[in-house]
Amino acid sequence: MDCEATREALSAAEGRPLPAPAEAHLTSCAPCRAWAMALERLPERLAEWRALEPPDDFDARLLIRVRGGRRARRIAQAAAFLLGALAGFAGARLSQAPPPVPVAVEPALDVTDDYIATYSREPHR
Repeated sequence: MDCEATREALSAAEGRPLPAPAEAHLTSCAPCRAWAMALERLPERLAEWRALEPPDDFDARLLIRVRGGRRARRIAQAAAFLLGALAGFAGARLSQAPPPVPVAVEPALDVTDDYIATYSREPHR
């Protein structure tokens, strides 16, 4: 039995005897033995635990933080809305292309057989 299976068996045992393979693993594995001892001490440790008492002004401080959080959230939402509107406006302005500017185009070269024959490296056939 490996460590993981042994620890699962220890957790599931809840005071009942362990299966023989888990017992055998505990005799040979120091980390699992330490884990088993910590698991045995857990109920005692939990019984010693006491809940912390909140300070007297806890309610007032909590309300201040909650109200402040709402205000900060509203400010953040308004800022996000304004940024979104600004981005939308800028995007709309950028998407409006300026009118096309007329461009003068020179006529293309007349590539004729005489031109090719004159400037090609190979003789024209």
